[in-house]
Amino acid sequence: MRAWPLVLLLLAVTTAEAAPKVGWVRASGQLDASTPSRYTPLHLLDGVASTVWCSRGADALSETLSFGFAEPVTLTRVDVTTGNAASDETFHAFTRVRKLLLRGPSGTATLVLEDRPEAQSVPLPKPLRGQAFTLEVLDTFPAEDVLAAACLADFLPFSGTTPLAGAGLTKQLRYQPGGTELLGVWYGGPVGAPDSSLTFFLDGSWRLSPEGPSGRGKPLRGSFWMKAGELWLSIPGMGKVQAHPRLTASEAGGKTTASLTLEGQVGELKQTFRDRR
Repeated sequence: MRAWPLVLLLLAVTTAEAAPKVGWVRASGQLDASTPSRYTPLHLLDGVASTVWCSRGADALSETLSFGFAEPVTLTRVDVTTGNAASDETFHAFTRVRKLLLRGPSGTATLVLEDRPEAQSVPLPKPLRGQAFTLEVLDTFPAEDVLAAACLADFLPFSGTTPLAGAGLTKQLRYQPGGTELLGVWYGGPVGAPDSSLTFFLDGSWRLSPEGPSGRGKPLRGSFWMKAGELWLSIPGMGKVQAHPRLTASEAGGKTTASLTLEGQVGELKQTFRDRR
């Protein structure tokens, strides 16, 4: 009989270790692009109220945030800290997000927040299932300066009682110039009907996968890392390869689209990818 508590403890530890974690996060833009580590969207996942993401300017409703996982998850609630919660002064100096639209493959949820700097737990009316999700700002609490950017300190998704982001991602959330910008899903092939996707994850792994009916072949996986400001990839059959990422942006229909091209001897990864289907 004494073995049961130990078994249950081992099961609990195994479950906690096996819990999926957010694999990437990306924003359409951020405040103070000249010092990107200050307001990077990585801050949304760390569970620290004094680190924040802020929009490029006062028009926060034009911004989109996205995050995703290596495998499908079921979201049941989110813990959100609105505004620049570093101090009472910064909280009121910046615009605070009041309402968000969380969109996933299985549906949407509208999240309404109170105007206070503490974390707010918001249950989802219906669980959302998927691998990739987007956030859109629908409304804000105004700052004294009508031109102030809008901020979010934290956005922590949960599956049941299991947190899918937070302090456990501390090491992976460190900003890396040239590497952090790669995070997320990039689509290759025809616009509107991609045949492949390239995803860079927080844990330093990447995956090239076929997409849609025209996609062929098996997923290709490897690792990536930054060394002395240079990007290196581990590619199956090719070993360690230095890559030279080229990021460009264009605007169409009022929305900015980013493109990624990996230059160098990178095999199947040598093509142009975009951040929209």
